[in-house]
Amino acid sequence: MKKGLLFVVVALIASMAVFGCEKAQMKETIEGAVGDAMDTAPEMGVESPAPNLPATVATIVLDANGKKNCFDVWVATTDAERMTGLMNRESLPEEGGMWFVMSEGQCDNPSGENCNFWMKDTEIPLDVIFVSKEMKVASIFPDAVPGSLDMIASDAPYQYVLEINGGMAAEMGLKAGDAVTKQIGHDGCSE
Repeated sequence: MKKGLLFVVVALIASMAVFGCEKAQMKETIEGAVGDAMDTAPEMGVESPAPNLPATVATIVLDANGKKNCFDVWVATTDAERMTGLMNRESLPEEGGMWFVMSEGQCDNPSGENCNFWMKDTEIPLDVIFVSKEMKVASIFPDAVPGSLDMIASDAPYQYVLEINGGMAAEMGLKAGDAVTKQIGHDGCSE
């Protein structure tokens, strides 16, 4: 299946070169094709776009102070993906992150088993944003310390967790109750 994806990208490049597409348009079209393919990566058997990261990607939008802030995230849905998280990465794109999907009801009691996070083997400071099943910010743990073994927990029930670069939540003015949406692409996002 990887050969099929490679063939599609090569075919796009060749056809754009023949029809004289501009470089920016070519880049956008190729990224769109690869992004669409990565959205269905688990079904296609495509490997992760980066070491130790899930193949599935999405856009998470945080609505803070009336401004929509988009983050391209890797989606962690399995126990192995959730356990690994963003470990052993030296950097994270400014508008990048990881979206953790917890099992239904798993963290209705946030002090329950398997509801805590930590920064073991994580090399970058992160804001850990806990999101309710109603897609509202439940709580925020800002600036988690790289390598720390201290438990990071929410004081409110949650279904999802978003990890982004440390300090971004404060920079946006994000607070409990703010809306969170998952979408494809950056429609309606601030640039």
